[in-house]
Amino acid sequence: DVRGSQCHERLLRYNFGDLRFLLRASADGYMRNAASGRAHHPVSNGDKETSKIPESISTVTEWLGDTFIAPGGPTNVAAGLKVRNGGTLVEQSCLFELKTRSLRKKEEDTLGEELPRLWARQVPNFILAHHEKGLFEDIKENDVSAKVNEWEKSHQDDLSRLAALVHHIIDILRKEPHRKIELCYDGEGNLEVREA
Repeated sequence: DVRGSQCHERLLRYNFGDLRFLLRASADGYMRNAASGRAHHPVSNGDKETSKIPESISTVTEWLGDTFIAPGGPTNVAAGLKVRNGGTLVEQSCLFELKTRSLRKKEEDTLGEELPRLWARQVPNFILAHHEKGLFEDIKENDVSAKVNEWEKSHQDDLSRLAALVHHIIDILRKEPHRKIELCYDGEGNLEVREA
């Protein structure tokens, strides 16, 4: 139903550090066998198919209700853009992240490098495919939910500092709600908060 599209984006909502987050993240795909019986299928409505949208999805506008959008009006939408409903709703537990590497890099800890992203996006499945001269013969599918949980437990100090940083940024913005700021970090030293 989305053939020819550039990407698939999902909205995730979760609590972290006593804050409610709304995160937009891409997905590489989903495990069809994991989704069987759990995906939400379109229903016929006269001559067209529509998807019943669960109440939790239909409240996206409520989630964004307090969001401030800078003045300047809406962005221009490319001419010819068509929006249509189709496909099925897929549970988050069925999503996977796909990484490809040369067979020469097989000993590298690719999963270890990806765990922070998997945690932030709550993706429980990881596919790592190694190729030799473009031919993929070593493809491993892994349920990494336990490893993501382990990563979270072992990084509690880092995650606490991240939550404190987000609270600090919110405090700065609440003191001067019309101020535009940017965060700058060059990989060394302190994170700088600058006037945009």
